[in-house]
Amino acid sequence: MKRILTTVLFFTALLLIACNSAPEKKQQTDMAKVHQKAIHDTSIARQNIKEVSPSFTNTDAKAIAAFKVMVDKYLDLKNALANNDEGEAKKKGKELFEAISKVDISLLNDEQRKVYMQEEEDLKENAEHIGKSEIEHQRMHFSILSQGIYAIVKAFGGGRSLYHIYCSKAENGEGAMWLSDAIDSKDPYNVKDTSCFNIIEKIK
Repeated sequence: MKRILTTVLFFTALLLIACNSAPEKKQQTDMAKVHQKAIHDTSIARQNIKEVSPSFTNTDAKAIAAFKVMVDKYLDLKNALANNDEGEAKKKGKELFEAISKVDISLLNDEQRKVYMQEEEDLKENAEHIGKSEIEHQRMHFSILSQGIYAIVKAFGGGRSLYHIYCSKAENGEGAMWLSDAIDSKDPYNVKDTSCFNIIEKIK
């Protein structure tokens, strides 16, 4: 009788352990499915991104090199803001201002010069403000700066492929854009909810 009771208790314990572990295994399986779906959705998103080319195809090589330096400094600034590094953002804002100032407009034809001159003053002003502001003010100027840099890149290119990204929740829900050389979560506006990120296009 004692042996039978011991056997019953043993199998009861096994049954309880199995039941308790089942939800955990199910949760792990569900999380794996979510992860796989995220990878799948990201893959589809990358395949379906609209690709566009710069408007001008006959820009002087020296001017293109100057625009590339400008974009380099912009991306450095974007990364500094994404890292919440106010001091580094100030430094990169000043470097961006210098890069903009070194663009030789004599290298551009009349049509190209008109496009560039529409953006130059605002680009300088916002880069200058970023070079001496606190981080939240830096982000506000960066949102305006990004629109000008985007106009330059759309016209002349940026020396590499760039992604035009928009988040409707950035800047206290007003929405803001930025350019990135990679599809990542380095968000210069410090938005916690990355589900709002929308890749508008890839500029080649």
